[in-house]
Formats: sequence, structure tokens, C-alpha cells
Amino acid sequence: MKKENSKRKTKFEFFSISGQQLYEVIANNFKTAIKKLIINDKKNLRGIVLKNVNLSNLDLSNLDLSSIRLINCNLSKCDMKNSKLTFSKISNCNLSNSDLSNCDLHDSELIKCNLSSVNLKNSIMDESIISDSNFSKSEIYKINLSYSSLDNCNFTDSNISYANMMDSFLESCNMKNSNLSNCNFNSCRLNKVSFYNANLISVDLLYARLYKCNLKKANYQISKILHSCYWEKLSNKLNLELMRRDAIICGSKKMNKWVNEGVCPFSNNIEQDFYFEPIANLWTPGEPKLNDMELFKELCKENHIEI
Repeated sequence: MKKENSKRKTKFEFFSISGQQLYEVIANNFKTAIKKLIINDKKNLRGIVLKNVNLSNLDLSNLDLSSIRLINCNLSKCDMKNSKLTFSKISNCNLSNSDLSNCDLHDSELIKCNLSSVNLKNSIMDESIISDSNFSKSEIYKINLSYSSLDNCNFTDSNISYANMMDSFLESCNMKNSNLSNCNFNSCRLNKVSFYNANLISVDLLYARLYKCNLKKANYQISKILHSCYWEKLSNKLNLELMRRDAIICGSKKMNKWVNEGVCPFSNNIEQDFYFEPIANLWTPGEPKLNDMELFKELCKENHIEI
């Protein structure tokens, strides 16, 4: 492996952890060079930059790869379990069929990556940005994706049960045929997410906002969606309907006092039955006009949710 200081571009290149030395690696021995770095740097490859490198089938487990940058690399069938990849940036890489279980990818970026058939059990990917990536047919059990942004990602036919996605933003993601049982979607924004034929039993949807989602053939509990989700987009008609439903809990007198005096009708002992922003000047006492199924269909219609 020859040390170079020139700026000549090469097909395979990476920086040492110091970020000061540039190594050019010949196609037939770059895997050996990586292994030497692992030994010499005592399993510490922090800050390394890899471009156009084939690392498939390597044992990269139990390494400190924090702040690593991977561009157009092949890491398919790698053993990366228990490795630390915090603050990493990974783009246009193939990680299919790799083992990333128990990995820490906190505050990382994954852009246009292939992670099909990966093992991400018990991994941490909180506060991360993930877009245009494929996680199909993957084991994503108990992953932590909280406070993350996921855009245009494919999770079809995957096991995502017990995942923590609290307070994350999901846009145009496909979770068709996936197992999402016991997932935590608390306070999530779910825009244009397909849950077609997915298992949504026992999911936590408290304060979750659903818009333009697909629930066709999905296994879910209507009452949980009705009473857990935050209904952000409501017509005046449905706003009044939900206020009248809440009045059954707190009483019309307290609702009247709220409208006239601004006194909240709810307390620690008396909670709202639905989560939405009530409009005080719409309030008129009366009985709700819709049963639960009718209300569910109307809420889905106004929020463009397919059922």
C-alpha cells in the first residue's frame, strides 16, 4: 500500500482515521488493506471515508466506525453487528443481507441505500435521516428510529414489530405486508404511508397524525385509531361532532363554560375522548349524530385515508 500526497483520483480510495493520509488501494488487495487498518488502529476506523470500495463478506463487527462516510460501496453480506456508526453518512451503498444487529447509528444519514434482507434487530437509528432506501424483507425487530426522518423508503415484507418510531416523520414510505405489531408511533407524522395488508395490532398511535395513508386489508383496531390519533384536518361538521362526543365525558355545562369563560373542561381525572383542536365558536349543545363506524369512515375520508 503506497502513501501518496497527490490529488490524483483513483478508483478505490479511503482516508485514515487521522484524515491526513490518503491511501490508494489496488483492486486485488484493498480488503487486505482494510484488515490491516483494523489491526493497526485497534479496531478504530472513526472518520474514515470510503468511495467505490467492495467490502462484501467482511467481518466488520465490534468496530468503532463513528463518523464514517461510505459512498458507492458494496457492504453486502457483511458482519457488522455491535459496531458503532454514530454520525455516519452512507450513500448509494449496498448493505443487503448484512448483519447490523445491535449497531448504533445514532444521528446518521442513509441515502439511496439497499438494505434489503438485513438484520437490524435492537439497533439504534434515532435522530437519523433516511431517504430513498430499500429495507424490504428485513428483520427490524425492536429498532430505535425515534425522532428520525424517513422519506420514500421501502419496508415491504419486513418484521418491524416493537420498533420505536416515536416523534418521527414518515413520508411516502411503503410498509405493505409488514409486521408492525406493538410499534411505537407516538406523536409521529405519517404522510402517504402504505400499511396495505400490514399487521398494526397493539401499535401506539397516541397523537399520531395520519394523512393520505393506505390501511386497506391491514389488521388494526378501529377504536385505537379513533381515540389515539390526533385529527389535524377536520371540517366544521366533524369538529362539532367530536366536541359533542367529548361533552359526553365532561358534560355540556363544562363545555359551555369553556366557550364563554375559557375554562378548560378537562383535567387529570377527565380526559378528552378524541385528540383534535376544538373550535369554540362552532359549539352548540346536542347529541352526536354518527356512530363509531360512521365517524371512522368520515375521519378517514377527510384525511384521505384509504380503508
